[in-house]
Amino acid sequence: MSYGGHALDMIKRLKEGREALNRRREKATIKGRKAHIGTGNTPKNLTAEEFDRINKALKKREQEQQDYFNRMTIILSLAVVGIAIVICIVVETLIF
Repeated sequence: MSYGGHALDMIKRLKEGREALNRRREKATIKGRKAHIGTGNTPKNLTAEEFDRINKALKKREQEQQDYFNRMTIILSLAVVGIAIVICIVVETLIF
């Protein structure tokens, strides 16, 4: 097979790959549309009290996660500073 044959074969394979990708995307889009038909942001069978309780629980969880992230950031920062101080002390004692 000459060089042109290899190039044409590759072009054909790339075209087939694009077509397959487009088919998968279209299929996923159709499935996604079917899954979301008739649903909104809030379920219809929740009362206002239940909805408020769920919202409060979500906000509490988000706040707990943010607090955890902040604590870990502070702890890691202090650890890095502590390690830097120890390294400085060790280097200083070795030099003198």
